[in-house]
Amino acid sequence: MAERQWFTGNFELTVNHKELPSHELSREEKLKAHELMLKAKCWERFLSVKFPTLKRYSGEGSEAAMAFHWCLMEQAGNYGIREVVDLPSYLVAQID
Repeated sequence: MAERQWFTGNFELTVNHKELPSHELSREEKLKAHELMLKAKCWERFLSVKFPTLKRYSGEGSEAAMAFHWCLMEQAGNYGIREVVDLPSYLVAQID
């Protein structure tokens, strides 16, 4: 429990002793995030119906990450990022 509180106090609330900036999502941003989550859910359902016996790595439970990745891609160019490489989680687990 003390370890959890330490992480919360040192990483989640501040970075280098500065308050993390908060950003209130606009209505358009909320709608876009919702749309992306629904698309991810529909894609997952389509794959399960189309290929019921095929082994696949499910995205179930990670629909909210779609909004994060969309925001990351939208903002990357503003910070000079030219390429983004994302590894599937099952590959990351094998690397560790």
